[in-house]
Amino acid sequence: SVNTLIGGGIINSSLTLINIKTPLTDDYTINGDLNLQSGTLDLGGRNVTVTGNLNESNGTINLSSGRLVVLGSVTQSKGTLYVNNGSLIISGDYKITDGTYDNYPILLMTNDGDYISVGRNFLIKTYSNGSSYITAGVLEVKGDFIERGGYNGCYSTAYNNFTPGGTNKVILSGSGVQTVSFDVPDKSYFNILQINNPNGNVVFNTGVIVNKLVGGVINSSLKLINLLTPLSDDLTINGDLNILGGTFDIGGRKVTVVGSLNISNGIISLSGGNLNVTGNANVYKETISLLGGSLTVGGNMSVSNSNAVLSNGNITAAGNVTFSGGTIDLSGGKFIIGGTLAQSAGTLYVDGGSLIITGDYNIVDGIYGSYGILKMINDKDYICVGGNFLTKSYCSTAGNLSAGVLEIKGNFTQKLYGYGDNFAASGTHKVVLSGSGVQT
Repeated sequence: SVNTLIGGGIINSSLTLINIKTPLTDDYTINGDLNLQSGTLDLGGRNVTVTGNLNESNGTINLSSGRLVVLGSVTQSKGTLYVNNGSLIISGDYKITDGTYDNYPILLMTNDGDYISVGRNFLIKTYSNGSSYITAGVLEVKGDFIERGGYNGCYSTAYNNFTPGGTNKVILSGSGVQTVSFDVPDKSYFNILQINNPNGNVVFNTGVIVNKLVGGVINSSLKLINLLTPLSDDLTINGDLNILGGTFDIGGRKVTVVGSLNISNGIISLSGGNLNVTGNANVYKETISLLGGSLTVGGNMSVSNSNAVLSNGNITAAGNVTFSGGTIDLSGGKFIIGGTLAQSAGTLYVDGGSLIITGDYNIVDGIYGSYGILKMINDKDYICVGGNFLTKSYCSTAGNLSAGVLEIKGNFTQKLYGYGDNFAASGTHKVVLSGSGVQT
């Protein structure tokens, strides 16, 4: 038990503090482990170097504008680590856990000057709610980032133990592969996540919520549950991009996905930016808003129970497109399809835009009829079908084909399924047959 530690210099052994009470007045080097069991270790603006490990089993460590360097690892099984405008430099791991039952260890970062650097892995597994404890500062991790739910020993587990806010930033800056994982990804999340790994070797093993994403390259698939603010940088994802809900706004930036795009239950907004996908794009129960931007898909594209509004933007799909529910509103934009378009349900609203199809356009659901609607009511509406056009829709087109041009270079086929007026053009609507061979 020590009330006051004075004298400074070098301690050539491990040091255990049971009840220290007053701030340090000198710098120290401890050639061994430092163990805090109770009391408050207040650095008082001083520098402390620990050549071994730091173990906090209770009490408070207050960096208080000082600098604490640990050449080993830090294990915080209880108590509070208050960064308080100081710096904590760890060569090894930083583990906030007691291993079995979690006794509410707290990491407190509330000042913009707070800085922690973890040379290896960061693990947080505490029962404490982290919403009010981490609101500022920088946590830089060079190894894996691991969040696990904390169990209190009474049949209760807390999964919201890492919920930073304010200006807090996590930086992933390792030189090798870094993994990110959350126990329950919609309970804990990142506030600002900056990816500074020079090789982009960050692997997301689970879905993530990020308030703001900063960084250029991710060399893995990304499961994004929500991105609360638009991107501020171009982004390359060398893997699949899976949007699992919430909003993904690329903020007018360029996003390249070297893989497939899978979107469900959320909103994706290009805001005038460019989203390039080398593989397939699968859109389910989603809203896509281009706002003058462009979506390029290198493979096939499927749209199911979703709404897509081009708003003077462009979609280019190199393969086939299937549309099975919702609304595609070209809204002055252009939709270019390198293969065929199969519309089994939903409304395709040309709305002053252009639809260019290299192959066939089939408004049909396999051998059955379709519940798809083609809507052309604007003089600027234009569709060009390089192959055959077939409609076998159950829906009436009365009033929906009143303007625009439908140009067909293959055969035109209308088949009855339910209502007989599934292709009932009127007004100024025009069908142009312009193929170079025989058309039926």
